[in-house]
Amino acid sequence: MLQHQSAPFRRPLAILRNNLFDRLASLLPLLGIFLVGSLSVHAASHAENARALFAQGQHALVNHRYQTALDIFRALLANGVRSAPVYSNLGVAYQRLEMQKEAIASFQKAKELDPSLSGIDLNLGLAFYKHHDFEEAVKQFTAVLAAEPQNTQARYLRGVSYYMLNQYKSAVNELLSVENSQRSNLEYFFVMGVSLGQLKRTEDSKQAFSRMLELGGHTPQLHVLLAQAYLALNDDRNALEQTNRAISIDPQFPFAHYYHGLIYERAGQKAVALEDFEQETKLSQGEPWAYEHIGNLLINENKAPEAISILRDGVANNPDVSKLLVALAKAYLQASRPAEALPLIQKALAIEPRNGSFHYQLSRTYSLLGKRLKAREEMQLAARLIKNYDRQQVRDFSEAEALKQPAYASTASR
Repeated sequence: MLQHQSAPFRRPLAILRNNLFDRLASLLPLLGIFLVGSLSVHAASHAENARALFAQGQHALVNHRYQTALDIFRALLANGVRSAPVYSNLGVAYQRLEMQKEAIASFQKAKELDPSLSGIDLNLGLAFYKHHDFEEAVKQFTAVLAAEPQNTQARYLRGVSYYMLNQYKSAVNELLSVENSQRSNLEYFFVMGVSLGQLKRTEDSKQAFSRMLELGGHTPQLHVLLAQAYLALNDDRNALEQTNRAISIDPQFPFAHYYHGLIYERAGQKAVALEDFEQETKLSQGEPWAYEHIGNLLINENKAPEAISILRDGVANNPDVSKLLVALAKAYLQASRPAEALPLIQKALAIEPRNGSFHYQLSRTYSLLGKRLKAREEMQLAARLIKNYDRQQVRDFSEAEALKQPAYASTASR
């Protein structure tokens, strides 16, 4: 599964994705509402109880009691009621509880049992989209559109998925086809503005951003979105203007200091950047990206103990963010503590198994542990993945010159 690797300016686009998903969540079909009679219940005496339980599960979904719904549909499966409607409703419950892997597995099982189940491709697409697996999301939305060419929801989300995959021309073409239904959608013009800018359609891009201003007004959210857009287009001057405006309106607005710091980090003003990132960790404790930037800045200054301290806090709040795990591992490596780095990198690779820069860090770790053959194998794998992976990961792989170092050519003990 190939997931898009977001550049730093795009990482908090999770805000954008989550806002889109939240707005669309109420439109998700509760599959099986009219399919109770299709439940695969073999014993007549058991059927009535199963149907009653199924109805209770759907009632719980409608009333936003998602954990209750989850427990009910799990109970039906445990009692041998294994039908497409049960699996699809279970998937919806998982989706609402932000358990996207489980949602995907449930929807796939429902589709296996009944490929013609109404809404199943759309639900799968939404689950992959929410899981940030945009390539798979595109496939599912394409299946929806093959059957329902006028499905605006699927077309819109396919366009945003193209955007997240850096396929800007496809994103623009797709989103233009739903423009009439998105005239009051701030995020629509954000995606269009960045995509048009990446295609060097400067005037069209400016028009999209102007429309954002018309819709968003003088709000910190609007200025942060514009800062994201300008950073995507490498226009740091206008990005800085927008972050300054956001901070002047609300000094505690989420991500305003993150982007402000990112601009100064790109300009080489690390002290200012560090101050902004530290401020962001106080304002957005549940978000990982400021922690990662602080850690990497400290690592670059050979301040491993300080980096370890801040990155531990970040990992405690975000235990499944792969880049944060690897940042902490790098700090441990700098502090000559490879045994503590190893499980962090292994966990990160369980999340992103084809991330070449992670395999490179694993190679470094094995080398410091004296496992030279494993180090060489990981370095060779890293080289293959980096060569064939996207440009962002190549930029992340800043230590690629280490591939030429003879230490990794040893065939010493594992």
